[in-house]
Amino acid sequence: MAAIAFSIMNEKEGAQFFTRMSLASNDNIETGHTGQFFNQMWTGLGANLAGPEAGSRFFHQTKWLHTLNRKPDGGFTYDCCAYPKPIYSYRGLSDGGSHLLNLCTGRRKLIITGREAITNLLTSTQIADAIDYPKIKSSKLSDQHLLNNFNHPMPRIRTEAIWTLRPRKHKLSETIQKMTTVGTREQRLSAISYYAYGCPPETALPMKNTLLNIMRSKSDPFEIRAAAADALAQLGKDAQPHYNDFLKLLAADKSKEDPLGLIDSSIGRSLSTLSQKPFTNKLVTDKTLFFQALKKLATHKRADARSHGMAILGDIPLQDFKNVGPWVRHIIKDEDRTYHSYHNMGAKTHAISLLGNHKIEGGMKSALATLDNPVGKMGFKLRLIASVMPKYQGHAKKHLPKLKSMNVRGRLARMWNNMIKQIESAPDPTQKMISFAEAMKAGAPETAE
Repeated sequence: MAAIAFSIMNEKEGAQFFTRMSLASNDNIETGHTGQFFNQMWTGLGANLAGPEAGSRFFHQTKWLHTLNRKPDGGFTYDCCAYPKPIYSYRGLSDGGSHLLNLCTGRRKLIITGREAITNLLTSTQIADAIDYPKIKSSKLSDQHLLNNFNHPMPRIRTEAIWTLRPRKHKLSETIQKMTTVGTREQRLSAISYYAYGCPPETALPMKNTLLNIMRSKSDPFEIRAAAADALAQLGKDAQPHYNDFLKLLAADKSKEDPLGLIDSSIGRSLSTLSQKPFTNKLVTDKTLFFQALKKLATHKRADARSHGMAILGDIPLQDFKNVGPWVRHIIKDEDRTYHSYHNMGAKTHAISLLGNHKIEGGMKSALATLDNPVGKMGFKLRLIASVMPKYQGHAKKHLPKLKSMNVRGRLARMWNNMIKQIESAPDPTQKMISFAEAMKAGAPETAE
């Protein structure tokens, strides 16, 4: 889908990348979230954009699927995930249309099947290589070959090279260390990621100063600096003394390099990894900088970034609540039509939990109100409620009749029953909850957006 979109926009670099990725996905079109309907429909169309040779090579690899799905009446079976049980998430959609679009790619009569597509996206060699990417077995490659793959155009192959080389006893450590500061974009990102999640502390810790210098560098792209922040965050307490450096990186203006805020979201994840209790751990030494940086997460258009921001604010003292209250209320209301990402209610869960931590009124009502919202998955809603209601302890007992009457069953039953037990065993409240307005007035006056 992305390959077609970039092609229509005449964005050659994006079309080339995603066309190559489509070609390389010729071995897994039977997979997909809640079923492979969209994977099966779009992947062949994306691969075909590279031209007739690419379309032909991809079809040769996948024609068995079209053949085996054909029914005697000329139609096609509806494909679905079969484990652990069939999933028919897209009832009413026609697999016939999906197969026919792919079978007609050679005609290139429609824009979706390649008419007006950018031509000469890939050479014959690049097409052949992309088709064979699934055959690459990183475990069989030499140390040097894996290092060479640090510069591979496909992220999956770069990632496999990192994870395969890292546990080996090799003689390339000095080269990888140098590669964090000198090399192509892909080489530097791969080398930095080598010292990130999954890297043994004894290997990563000696690189602390190098990674810190990269994160602080004003000459390096923000993408590289954010990768260094991610690696540093994995060091935990050893990186916490540099908390303000993370905040400065997040607060920096990246509007030209990061129009969608993806880099800011990555830095938010690093901050969340570094500490979800920055006030308790005495890391917030510059409140002006802290709230300036956190505002970029709390007001972010993507759900994952907002979730990271709200998670970081979980232990904020009541006297500082006024600095974040408007953001918290905005996220809980969840009425912003400019949001542009999948909503899993993580941000809303953390926001209501923050209210619960301070026994601020409105949180329980907002949690239960999600049940009346016509959009959103029920499983996400139940997880939200089960997570936040115990935060109110004895105050939540008045809602027990409703919670018990829901009679949640299946894989979420244990979670739901544990929530009910926590509320039942909570002591009766000895003090009243406070209003949102009272929470906003707590503490000495301060100026903050």
